[in-house]
Amino acid sequence: ATLALAGALLSKETAGVVPVVMVLAMVCIQRESLRTAARRIAGPVALTLAWVVLHPTLRARLLGHAAAPEAASGVTAMSVTIKSLGAFVNCERVPRPDSGFLPALSEGLPALIILVPLLLTIAGVGKFKSTAGDAVDAPDASSRTRAATFGGAWAALALVPLFAPGLAWAPYYVLLAACGAWLAAGCLLAPRPTWAVALVAVVAVLQPLGAHTPAWEWGAHSFQARAAYVTSGLERALKRHHSRLEPHSRLFFADVPQSAGVGQEWFDPAFHVWYRDTTIHGAFLSEYRTRDASEPAGPDLFFRFEPPDGWTEIRLGPEDAHRARAANPRWLDDHRRVVIQLGRANDWPRAAAELEKLAVARPDNPEFPASLAFALGRLGDAAGAARWQARADSLARAAAASAPR
Repeated sequence: ATLALAGALLSKETAGVVPVVMVLAMVCIQRESLRTAARRIAGPVALTLAWVVLHPTLRARLLGHAAAPEAASGVTAMSVTIKSLGAFVNCERVPRPDSGFLPALSEGLPALIILVPLLLTIAGVGKFKSTAGDAVDAPDASSRTRAATFGGAWAALALVPLFAPGLAWAPYYVLLAACGAWLAAGCLLAPRPTWAVALVAVVAVLQPLGAHTPAWEWGAHSFQARAAYVTSGLERALKRHHSRLEPHSRLFFADVPQSAGVGQEWFDPAFHVWYRDTTIHGAFLSEYRTRDASEPAGPDLFFRFEPPDGWTEIRLGPEDAHRARAANPRWLDDHRRVVIQLGRANDWPRAAAELEKLAVARPDNPEFPASLAFALGRLGDAAGAARWQARADSLARAAAASAPR
């Protein structure tokens, strides 16, 4: 049990209440004294205390000293309670499947057709098997009540960590509490097996409805499906244009769908798997910076999300502007956005090169010669800056003269 608890604590903080649940099981079910129970769980308690001491963020989060994630904003005790209780029966949110009720139900119907007759068959047996394999009578009412009480206490204890400050609620946080809740439900409904089967059938029906209801929790099926849809589109786009990437490549992304993960540091392992190279790094376009002298050299690639699942590459350096604009109607704006980030990062050589490309592509627009003059000025090229500024002034005067009065 101690080894299993170690794995649980490394997985989710909700496992911190397990030693207390173990004590309840020993006292309520096994009828042991508190002293005996305390002696038996010495190992799990010691492990849990060590975990509290060594956890890098737990104490700061519990004391409210750590910054709460954006998803935790607006979370109240009432909303946590309602969602958690609803999650026991696959109803943490009001079912509104975006595909429609009938298509969503059709996915769960085959399992329901198998599940309900199976449960009715089991319920009709009326006997339990002992550990020796002999048929025994069902537990008496007092035993069921005691076990149901234990299950309810288990559920209540396991819900406590969900009210921690700054926690972004997710359905899978409720799993430990749901085990206790369903233990209690099973004990209470044991004398009425038909009701138990009906409850399980209802919960089974709610699952596909909830799975197709749009949600913003990471543990929600629809959220995972959406993230997978966006991610698979990115993989196809990358592999189509770059069958391989050079070591230490940096990928920068713009217009990433909310919470898709692309651009976050924890998403980098996806690139490592796709290209079998652990030196590849991804980030948002707004996070672009020049490489430090101590960093290995490598190419920088830029991409913009194109709904519903496409990704358009914004290529730096020489390219056929006419063909590129034909393939990407937003080519001009895309490069303008990249230039702004290059300038913010003081990467003036690349900014100047891109601005010159834009000035050639749009020879009638004074914006690009003026910006190029500024970039050349930052590079110390006074002659070039003066030449392009003169061109920008000339275009601006021509535009003003032709404007209707």
